[in-house]
Amino acid sequence: MIIHYEDGYWGVQSSSKKPIHLIFWSKGIGRWICDCKDFEYRRAQSGDNCKHIKMLLEFMASARFETLTEVIRSGSAKI
Repeated sequence: MIIHYEDGYWGVQSSSKKPIHLIFWSKGIGRWICDCKDFEYRRAQSGDNCKHIKMLLEFMASARFETLTEVIRSGSAKI
């Protein structure tokens, strides 16, 4: 599930279906940031994206404009 919050914050449900990870674009460092442990302990230093960021970017790249607009309006979409 993809969730859109205010001010460009997004949520991506983890594969275990329990936590929803918060993702946002950091203007200061010019990249997406995720609150998952994989990103925090591994990906942040290496410059790679975690699976949650990859899911969000894939959704954004493949979704039609109308779908993105609906997610922003309604707040969520199942993927």
